[in-house]
Amino acid sequence: MVRSKRLKPIKDLAKNNEKVAAAELGQSLEKQRSENQKLEQLFAYRREYLHEMEVRVKQGMTGATLQRYHHFLAKLDLAIAQQQEALELTRKQLDASQDLWQEKRSRSKAISQVMDKMAVEEQREQDKKEARQIDEMSTQAFLRSR
Repeated sequence: MVRSKRLKPIKDLAKNNEKVAAAELGQSLEKQRSENQKLEQLFAYRREYLHEMEVRVKQGMTGATLQRYHHFLAKLDLAIAQQQEALELTRKQLDASQDLWQEKRSRSKAISQVMDKMAVEEQREQDKKEARQIDEMSTQAFLRSR
């Protein structure tokens, strides 16, 4: 078996590792989108809640009701802070997934390039061997014809 063919299992493994890393990268991207969407929803809900509170304040409300609004806003702000932390964690995971995918992709490409170079060299050697055989057969045929 020629050298370039012996590397095929290694190339296949590297390609598979690249596909796995790409799938993980896709999952990380989706998780980040989801976490970002949750954060945007929390901000939108907070804006709506503040607007409702302003309307109710203008209409007049008791101190206890105002205190409940402020208490709920504090809880909402805490949820926003927690969601921002979750989003930051998914950003770090996304960066790690992207780095891993790039590493696996580079390795896969490098192995493919080595195999391609080997195949070209093997073909060149085979062509030279065939040319020598043709030359030798021609020489022998010439010598026999004399």
